[in-house]
Amino acid sequence: MEGSRKVVVLLIVLVLILVCALIYTVSRLNKVCGVPFVVPEGIENTTVAEKTETEKVETEKVITNDDVATLQMRIGESFEKYIARDENVIEVRVNRMSFFDGKEMAKILEVEYDPNLFYVDISYDVKVKNVQSGLAGNGREDEDNWIVEKSACTTVRMENGEYTIVSEGTGW
Repeated sequence: MEGSRKVVVLLIVLVLILVCALIYTVSRLNKVCGVPFVVPEGIENTTVAEKTETEKVETEKVITNDDVATLQMRIGESFEKYIARDENVIEVRVNRMSFFDGKEMAKILEVEYDPNLFYVDISYDVKVKNVQSGLAGNGREDEDNWIVEKSACTTVRMENGEYTIVSEGTGW
């Protein structure tokens, strides 16, 4: 009987450790996921002043739907070209983008803030020649060699009106 009690106590301790690790991971994710949505600085005819807990901004300016749509289109085109570099890729469809405040992300990631860098979570689907040697990472297989509901944490650099994908992956 005493041996089974030790096993039960050991299992309880392991479960508690796993729960603590899960709570820590979720709290770390919430730090990144809770960063406010903004359009990056320097976008023509748009400047965003986002009020955050750490910084109060005096002026707020309006961003039109056209400005956001243009930004999404241009970044989407750059992202599709970036993903299509893989010879296994046939087609890429960008479904959704969420922009994160560069200053807040720099603090979270503990890097120096660069006003020309910004962070975008991109949801996309990709059609591949061979699903078995398909793209690693998230998403699920669908019909006709599509891998759908993929997500990429993407760092984008804006210079001279051009958008370049610096990195993309399942985390920053």
